[in-house]
Amino acid sequence: MDGSNGLVRGVPAYTWSLAFVLAGAMTVLGLVSLVGALLSVATTGQPDLSVTVAPVVVLALGLAGLPLCRIALPRVAAREAEAGYTTVPLLSGDLPLRDPRDGRTLLAAGATVPRSYRVSLRPARRLAHA
Repeated sequence: MDGSNGLVRGVPAYTWSLAFVLAGAMTVLGLVSLVGALLSVATTGQPDLSVTVAPVVVLALGLAGLPLCRIALPRVAAREAEAGYTTVPLLSGDLPLRDPRDGRTLLAAGATVPRSYRVSLRPARRLAHA
């Protein structure tokens, strides 16, 4: 635990969940872009594969990030649950939702998670400041 804000040390589960979504989006975008680039090369008949470099890089980064996030997210979420809170809105259920930045409680345990919190914690932070 971090003494200053009561959060578990390290990268919060909320950040890992965002990284997981980003890695998934990069994987899909890279795959779709690669297929489009390969189709473009095939239809033009030119053997220039340089147009596939960017899609391959995006796809590779996404594919590298997915397993890392699949391992880290459950571990960090379990550590947070053991500490009696969560930073991921969809996991809040019986745990209070805390701000991953400063540790403030954004939502009490057992409270219904508003739809807007599922996308971003900004609305919750605004209400906590009020």
